[in-house]
Amino acid sequence: MSDIKPWSALRQSWVHIELPGIREMAKRVTYGSFPVVELPEIPIELDDDCRWLERYGVPQSNGLDRYEHELDPTFVQELASEANIRLPNSFRRFMISQDLQSRVRSATDCYLDPGERVVRTIGSLQGHLIYFLSDSQSCAHWYLHIMPDGGAAVLSSPHLYLTYARGQRAEDTLSVRNALGTPEYGEKAMA
Repeated sequence: MSDIKPWSALRQSWVHIELPGIREMAKRVTYGSFPVVELPEIPIELDDDCRWLERYGVPQSNGLDRYEHELDPTFVQELASEANIRLPNSFRRFMISQDLQSRVRSATDCYLDPGERVVRTIGSLQGHLIYFLSDSQSCAHWYLHIMPDGGAAVLSSPHLYLTYARGQRAEDTLSVRNALGTPEYGEKAMA
């Protein structure tokens, strides 16, 4: 999605499940993190219109095209518009296309959820966080972080932000380093 320099203070990892025989995990946990430098090169060209997913992806019975909450993933467009944020085209297209969502399988029953608000980030990683994906057991959550210059990256955390709990309004600003700051998940997950 973007150059990694703004996020270089965060550990660059891919959060994923164990892949027996390929990526073993030392302890029994739902998710581990794999250093980005250990990931193989992607052998296809990824375009901003997600044509690669249409071409190579196959609709799955356990795809991301089912939602756990009443908010449809297309709601991210409304949230971004209200906050005057331009979503990266690939993210916007994925979030509004049930066909594209069906082509992404989740081994841990993850679901798309646009959250209820956008939070402005402060400190060295200024911009906005948009919540969009959660694990079914709430042990991992994924956010799109959009910088003021339009650069964007997917961030992961074991903490759920950007929703309201029992009618309470959470803080409207958040430090990305504090929000994502556990060693296991305080990282940028490359999209």
